[in-house]
Amino acid sequence: MTSVPDHERLITLMGLLIDQTIGADEIRELNDCLDGCRESQLLYKRYLDLHCSLRLELHASGVAVVATPVFPIRRSAIAAIVGALAVALVAVFVVNMGWPSAELKASLGQFEGDVVVTGVDGEIVPASYGIGLHPGYTIETRGSDSFATLVFSDKTKFVLVSNTSAAIDENELTNVLVRRGRLIGQVESQPIGNVFRVATPHARANVKGTQFVLESRQDRTDIRVAKGRITVADANDGQPVVVSQGKCLVANEGSALLVQETDAGNFEWSEDFESGLPGHWRKGDFESDELPNWSKGGVRAVKHQDNGRVYYQVHSQEEWARGLFAYRDDLHLNITFRMDQSSWANVFLIARTGDAESHKTRLHKYTIPLGPGSDRVWWKVTVPLSQFQLQTANGFENVPPTQDEMFFGMLLSSPAPDRGLVIDEVGVKRGGPGKVVLKRVE
Repeated sequence: MTSVPDHERLITLMGLLIDQTIGADEIRELNDCLDGCRESQLLYKRYLDLHCSLRLELHASGVAVVATPVFPIRRSAIAAIVGALAVALVAVFVVNMGWPSAELKASLGQFEGDVVVTGVDGEIVPASYGIGLHPGYTIETRGSDSFATLVFSDKTKFVLVSNTSAAIDENELTNVLVRRGRLIGQVESQPIGNVFRVATPHARANVKGTQFVLESRQDRTDIRVAKGRITVADANDGQPVVVSQGKCLVANEGSALLVQETDAGNFEWSEDFESGLPGHWRKGDFESDELPNWSKGGVRAVKHQDNGRVYYQVHSQEEWARGLFAYRDDLHLNITFRMDQSSWANVFLIARTGDAESHKTRLHKYTIPLGPGSDRVWWKVTVPLSQFQLQTANGFENVPPTQDEMFFGMLLSSPAPDRGLVIDEVGVKRGGPGKVVLKRVE
């Protein structure tokens, strides 16, 4: 009995061929699909006829096109393909294969805060919902609470979060350059041969049918794939790598692309400062005096001024794309600390989701109270993350984190004057007492 040809897989392979991203194994698979199968050979011929027709139309319109890739097909399939007539079947292919019937368009979707849109000529375009965005346009979000959504007519969307600047390529609407900042991408499945390209100063990604988060810093780019997979090359268009669901890519200036697992073990995180204060921590001074007997290092809170108020803070690194850890109901935060003058201290956990529909930063808080007689005493506090309060329009409320949240930063803060807050170690682990426990460390 003859097997039924897998047309969906054949179309995927032909798309890779046209994209010029097909590998040796996929070439062999494509040959196997075509060899001895008249139906597959006819579909292949129709596909190439359509592709060549589109190239000719573009060429006649004065648009530069790249050469059609040469495909090493076996002789057993050549005669049948060459002899096949597909001119009358192009319309059938367009309907059945889902080739776009309308020109792709882009517009500004939901936005909030200080959002600046700049046209091709450098003039400011007043930001308003639904305005058209064209090749050469730039979108900039200013401030930690700002965001803007770049929406395409095929329902693909890119959300620019916080202080982010992105530009649409002058020649191609589907090429987006993230100059700096944070972006959440939700790219719809694309017709064969179509792809969105997202670039930063350190990496170039081809994306379709994908959900991902990206952060471009001064010296590196982080990309985490939440759904599907993407192909990424470095800024010099070197050998591309594939980043699949649950993995994260790090692109450093002058270094090879690094793909890391992020799902396994991503529910725990810790720092003990034994080797010094991590260089990427945002606030804190290394402390080596008057620590517990087992410790060689800690971190002391430093002065921070915000809206005219003074606090003393310790602030971890912010791994917005990769995250420090993902939320689960049984997670517990453990902190070993002391204060020279007893007072309360707030612990803030900063979270995000990877969903383009729910992209705002979430802030969770727990307050550690220390009463009289606690000066210069080392304590260990264990707090279930479910006990943290969520910041809302009405202040902090007793709303626990949710399963879709990824925590990307931690902040400890005490009020002025300086209370001498020092942390010896901090960590998040699964399992624990299920309640808040504060005990003295001998």
